[in-house]
Amino acid sequence: MDSSPEPEVASRRPGAIARWWGSLPAPARTMLAVVVLSRLALLVWQLSVDPERLLYHDSGPYDALAARLVDDGTYAYPRWGPYSDLVRPPGYPLIVAANYAVFGRHPVAPVLWNLLGAVLTLAGAWALTRRMGLRSTLAAGLLFTLDLAWLLYSVKLMPEALFAPVLIAAVLLVLRADEPGKRAAPAGAAGLLVGAAALMKPIALYLPLVLVGYLAVRRRPAPALALALGFALAIAPWVGRNWVVHGTPAFTSLQNDNLLFAHAAFVWADVNDVTHQAAQEDLFDRLEVVIGHPLEGPEARIPPYAVLDAARGRLAREVLAAYPLTYARAIARGMAITLFDPGRLVFAHTFPQPDDPVIGFTQNVAREGVGGTVVRLLRDDPLTVGVLVPYLGFLALVFVLALLGLVPAVRAAPAPAALLILVAGYLLVLGGPHGYARFRLYVFPFELVFAAFGAAWLRGRIQPLISRRRRDSRPAVPSP
Repeated sequence: MDSSPEPEVASRRPGAIARWWGSLPAPARTMLAVVVLSRLALLVWQLSVDPERLLYHDSGPYDALAARLVDDGTYAYPRWGPYSDLVRPPGYPLIVAANYAVFGRHPVAPVLWNLLGAVLTLAGAWALTRRMGLRSTLAAGLLFTLDLAWLLYSVKLMPEALFAPVLIAAVLLVLRADEPGKRAAPAGAAGLLVGAAALMKPIALYLPLVLVGYLAVRRRPAPALALALGFALAIAPWVGRNWVVHGTPAFTSLQNDNLLFAHAAFVWADVNDVTHQAAQEDLFDRLEVVIGHPLEGPEARIPPYAVLDAARGRLAREVLAAYPLTYARAIARGMAITLFDPGRLVFAHTFPQPDDPVIGFTQNVAREGVGGTVVRLLRDDPLTVGVLVPYLGFLALVFVLALLGLVPAVRAAPAPAALLILVAGYLLVLGGPHGYARFRLYVFPFELVFAAFGAAWLRGRIQPLISRRRRDSRPAVPSP
């Protein structure tokens, strides 16, 4: 009989992802599973019903820019005229183009990356909550998991689901650079990430002013300089390319274009009591006067980009400077709508009804007020109201919890709380007068941090009351 020992079976150590998954508490694993599976289910359903539902709003230009990059290496969207290459920075179109080059021209591949973006955003909200000193991240995770707008936009060809985690990572690195004894490397990495975020969505273009200002006030000169240099390094190739091609260091044409035809037009509409479209037409006519010749029609002439952009910016600033209070009121209204817009249009696009009326929430609130908008929605689209009104209540709950959590969060971590408030405020203000649920996606994780503090504060007030009631309801034990 062979008495030699049996060969040992080599034990397999779990991989890094398996170890990370196993280290998570059960509620966290459940929330992550719900985030991924809900989006996969909605994605599969959209593909089975109509793949075009993956494209929404700005998806068309992103798709077209990416397709041109793959087809002939050019970066242009001819429908937007001779300067179409300046309308969108190349960050997100390059991501889409890379997927098209590998998997073919279908939006499902880049949309699948949004699932990873949603998971990373949830993880980022947890990380921010813990960095603020709150041990329980359950409330932040649960509220994110239940959010309807994040679900709907995660299955569209849109950059927000990837933009948000990059932004959160940058803020976390700034907080790390602010710790005593930390060197400038985390701040430099934060600058690179903010530059990458700006190349996906130009709303992040001026965010380094906020972050550098925060580090400067905190007396962190080396990290502040490193962040500015990292940001400049990230955007330099794109800005340099625009200088070579168009003779201007402009980041995008959206800056002054939005300032004139979104911000100034909104103010012009309020002051003159006209529709937003009529205000845009009025301002376009005034722009042609400033330029000195028609920009459309048989006699149209297109001026050099620098001339056109400067004229748009000058006219926009004239209108906004003439009505500063109206502009401030418009910005405040846009911020409120961004926080509470239940996403009626994206919901209708995802789940269209027969003869679905197009109801713009922002424009109707501006024209008819909240009450009039609700009445119109009830009359024209009661099914959608049945879904979105409860969701509006959910958004109100999140906001109230965030308000309740402001003071506890500031007491727990004053400087990090100030940074989160500054970043969220910056994103809301630069959203402009036009509020959308889409703009809330990248503000939402910061709101959830304070909502988590609010939930903890509320729990601390309710639990003693419940315990006291239980004690009072116990039957008295008779004395012997």
